[in-house]
This record gives sequence, C-alpha cells and structure tokens, in this order.
Amino acid sequence: MRHAIAAVLLGATLSCRAGPTPAAASSAASPAPAAAPGGTLPDSVAAIRAANALVVDSVLRAIAGQESKPAAEVFEDVRWLKDVNARTFLTIMSIGYANALGVRCAYCHDVSNFASEEKRPKRAAREMQVMHRSINTQLMAMQNLATQPPDRRAINCTLCHQGRINPNKRP
Repeated sequence: MRHAIAAVLLGATLSCRAGPTPAAASSAASPAPAAAPGGTLPDSVAAIRAANALVVDSVLRAIAGQESKPAAEVFEDVRWLKDVNARTFLTIMSIGYANALGVRCAYCHDVSNFASEEKRPKRAAREMQVMHRSINTQLMAMQNLATQPPDRRAINCTLCHQGRINPNKRP
C-alpha cells in the first residue's frame, strides 16, 4: 500500500512504501524540563526524544538507499536545507528543532501527513526560520564585532527557546 510518509523540514513529505508512523510519536508534547542535577534527563525529555527517534527511524527505513541524496530530491516541500542530505535533514529536525523546543514531531506536524500546513506551530516555525536566517545574515555582515569571525557568528532555536515552546516562560 502506497501512502505519504513523514519526512520533515517543517513540511516535507515522501511518497513511499512503509508502515504507519509509530503511535508513540504521534502525541503532542508539553515543554520539556531542563536536565536534572547531575546532568541526567528527566523521563519526559527522554520520552520525547525516544518518540522522535521512532519517527526518524521509520522515515529512514522508508527512504532506505536515498539517505545521502539531497533532502529536496527525497522529500517534497523542503524550503530550507534543500542541499543537505536526507539523513542530516532528519537529524536537524529531530535534534535541532524538536530538542530546542522540547517537543515531539507531532507538535508541529500532522504525523499522518507531514506536508500539511494545518498546524499553527508549523507555520510559526517557518516564519521563525526566516527570522533566524535574517539574524544570521546580519550577524555575519557586522564589521565591528570582536567576538567571533563573521563565518562563526550564528544563532539557532536553542538560544531563545532552551527546550521550551514559549521562550518567555521560564521554569
């Protein structure tokens, strides 16, 4: 049976043969707490990461043999990171985006149709990508910063979000 399988960058899809997305990965997540004393992760953070790993593993099985191709060749509707290979693309989504906000894939995505734009958080994330790129472009263009060479100046989602959906709400 052919159906759409999840991929990623805020709306990429792949049509291929695969089983259903794991149910554990389909429930939305609440913000994840910070690491516990001693550096161990609370169960909720571990559970979120495990659920996201199930989704990524499912997609990797579905795209077997295509992991090294550019994301735009493997997935539909990739708007950023088009030339990044498909495996790295999935890693960026699960480790970069999901961890930065402390959420499961299903927070932004309809896990039965990752290309869907129905969820507000996905649309907001796309807007945040534009802001993120703009800030990084401006940082690289600054000539009077002494902190880092221009090619090493960058921000990412974690800078503000720090594992929370709403960066304004502190634990």
